[in-house]
Amino acid sequence: RVYDQVAKEFIAWVEVQKGGKDREEGERREVFINGALARVAKLQQVSAGFIYDERGRGLRMKRSPKMDEAVEIVRELARSRKVIVWCWFREEVIWALEALSAELGSEGVTFVDGSVRDEDREDRIRRFAVSPVLRAMIAQVATMGFGVNLQQASAAIYLTNPWSLEKRTQSEARIHRMGQKNTCLYVDLVCPGTVDVSVLEALRRKSDVGRLITSKQWERFTKGEEKDA
Repeated sequence: RVYDQVAKEFIAWVEVQKGGKDREEGERREVFINGALARVAKLQQVSAGFIYDERGRGLRMKRSPKMDEAVEIVRELARSRKVIVWCWFREEVIWALEALSAELGSEGVTFVDGSVRDEDREDRIRRFAVSPVLRAMIAQVATMGFGVNLQQASAAIYLTNPWSLEKRTQSEARIHRMGQKNTCLYVDLVCPGTVDVSVLEALRRKSDVGRLITSKQWERFTKGEEKDA
């Protein structure tokens, strides 16, 4: 299984890092956390059904259970409310746009990620607010997770969670704002037995993943069995 292979590479990398004594302690810790987070991201990619190659191209697997589930949930929810689909990776945005356009039609879904110019972003947010046909917005957390009012939606689906508690909390607040008339619904799509579980548990305990990965139970972490100390 691709995920198992990537997880083994993560564990092997950790073992190599344990022997690194040529840096000061603070520098070693920073280098380790940054490297570990990059490898967590790779595990999250595989869980989502793709992986970036060395050229930054998203290579998709035959299917993504998470994407299939997202389409099913949006289909149901979009009948009665507008939905935000939060993505961490741009490849997820592109894939979700293709999948939801096939389900809702091109007029039923829009997207905003880092490739969208500021003026176009504002236009898409405005159209999402006023159009009864536009039922879903696919948004990248890093681009739309702060300072944007999306209260016309009352449901949010997380295809892949951010590592940062602040980013998660702020993205949740995009729909849970003053003037919201509906009960807000939040849905996390998680593949059991993967790092998805560890990341979500860290966020639920109000902990950043950068803190969690210093607990040294690496194999359990990659299998979603990590417990924050």
